[in-house]
Amino acid sequence: METTSELGSARRAKRRFLLALFSVALIGFCARAWFATVVVPETSLPADPYTYHLMGTNMADGLGYVRPAEINLPEAALTPTSEFPPGLPAIVAVSTKLGARTPERQALLTSLVGAGTVVLIGFAGRRIGGVAVGLVAAGIVALHPLIVQPDAILMSEGPYIFGVSAVLLAAFAAWDHPEKWWRWCVFGGVIGLTAMVRAEALLFAPLLILPLAVVRRRDVRRALASIAVGGAALLLIVGPWMIRNAVTFNRFVPIGSNSGVVVLGANCPEVYSGREIGSWSFGCVAITASLEPEKSLISREGLSEVDVYNNWMDAGLRYLGFNSTDLVKVVPVRILRTAGLWNPAAQLDFDTAEGRNRTAQVAGFFVHWLLLPFAVGGAFVAWRRGRGLASIVLVPVAIAVIDSGILYGSTKMRATAEPSLALFAALGLVAGVVALKDRRSRAQQSSFAVDSPAAPRHLGRLAKP
Repeated sequence: METTSELGSARRAKRRFLLALFSVALIGFCARAWFATVVVPETSLPADPYTYHLMGTNMADGLGYVRPAEINLPEAALTPTSEFPPGLPAIVAVSTKLGARTPERQALLTSLVGAGTVVLIGFAGRRIGGVAVGLVAAGIVALHPLIVQPDAILMSEGPYIFGVSAVLLAAFAAWDHPEKWWRWCVFGGVIGLTAMVRAEALLFAPLLILPLAVVRRRDVRRALASIAVGGAALLLIVGPWMIRNAVTFNRFVPIGSNSGVVVLGANCPEVYSGREIGSWSFGCVAITASLEPEKSLISREGLSEVDVYNNWMDAGLRYLGFNSTDLVKVVPVRILRTAGLWNPAAQLDFDTAEGRNRTAQVAGFFVHWLLLPFAVGGAFVAWRRGRGLASIVLVPVAIAVIDSGILYGSTKMRATAEPSLALFAALGLVAGVVALKDRRSRAQQSSFAVDSPAAPRHLGRLAKP
């Protein structure tokens, strides 16, 4: 039983941790806000970020979830869309309702979400390695250029990384107290909310909820009950959106309909060999659209967005079928691209074309390479300390590898793994510092024992050169 003094000391330590963590989160918010208001306005806001800005603004203005008129042919303007999950546009819509109608001001709200990611990672780090690991992991997320930038330029990776961090914390909670049903409910709900930002988060259900329930509940009936509770919470979140898509397009549509675009751009000659191998090509989509215009024109009276994207998926799958033997070389390159270990110059060109600031990306690549060895070492440390928690933190890394292998390799495809990499890197750094201190301490004690007048003479002789 803890004494009053011990309880008071624990409370003071907790307050110190919270004060330090929220200070780091404030630094993280300032870094993102600076990037959003100073760096981004000096560059254009092309591609997906501009689309998210327009979609969110349209939602706030009561136009519904439609394709923006500014970036489409007149025939497709303001037609219903499910190309992107609604999570980030909804955040932009809230920001617009609060009076922020420019992208850089809307990005202040996503920057606040990014600060929340810092807090979540801090708590997750403390759970797997203690206070020092929590604060170091929070510091990495607060200032890592590849994590800061998405929050500041309206990219889905920002709130998605927040969601993945929340999933990890929910998994830790279910692991620690598997008997509490409401924790499984929160677990499934958090996965559902994260999937509303990027659909690949649905993989957390079979890769986390299912095995955790089996391992921690053990009894079959209780395991099935936990899976049912988590699955019901997930469906409660994503179900209404999927029903909306089915009603709008008269067919089953998953959370986002852009998988056809992704499959086509990832399976064509340009990305099966040469400099862009393993990447994704908009040029392949454009060529297909020009060769088959009757299957590629979205209009209010003609083909819907889903029709066109299904046609493009068929084209990508046909190419994949005819060239499936090339996957032996393409898939490993995709994974290496996502890991930042294949042709970084080509990947930087791709990242810049997507709307990222090149200088920030270069800095981010160097930070990633610097942290990667510590992350590998931290993963081994975590595995030795406890395979349960280590396995949980490894799941996002596995999802990033699966996504890359199936789809394409890119820095953005690593977003799922970024929280885990930060946690493992922090654990590796702290473990390295502790090991170095212990070694120095042992060396000093050994030197003191040898040099001490009370030491045996034979030790003194051995110490001489």
